[in-house]
Amino acid sequence: AALHVARGALGDAVARETAALSARRAQLETVINALPDGLVICTRDHRVLLFNARAEALLTEAMEHAPRPGLDRPLRRWLRTEPLDHAVSRIAPGGDAAGGVAELLCAAADGGRMFAGRMAPLPFDQGAGGYALSFRDATGEMEGHAARDQLLEDVLEAVRRASANIGALLTARRAA
Repeated sequence: AALHVARGALGDAVARETAALSARRAQLETVINALPDGLVICTRDHRVLLFNARAEALLTEAMEHAPRPGLDRPLRRWLRTEPLDHAVSRIAPGGDAAGGVAELLCAAADGGRMFAGRMAPLPFDQGAGGYALSFRDATGEMEGHAARDQLLEDVLEAVRRASANIGALLTARRAA
């Protein structure tokens, strides 16, 4: 009878803890999906462990012909991995990331879009580790910067030509 009571108590305790964990997980999923940026949790070798709805939308829009994001898929299907590798090295122990968080710019795998993001390390079981990557589409910003840079270059070229003409006039006047 005592064994039956102990088993019942243990079963009740396990059920309570399972319910509490499920509630915490639901809260975490709600928070993650409410983020305005995309969020991807990956292993150090860039395999997707978790992602929010915004990340799925951004990655799907960036790479129309790639498969939809999914668990245990390589992030390189959607993003160039060189900037990710660099950020992983920066957030590793001894890396130079301020506060353990690395800012990065990363292109879509096909180069069509640019993303701005932040990467932070996450410890996993057995010390393998991984990272959380939050990101947003920065393509419009980059295009705006490129247009501004082109405008500045055009203005500087016009100023250079005008100053060259003025210099030539001054030289001709001195020679006369």
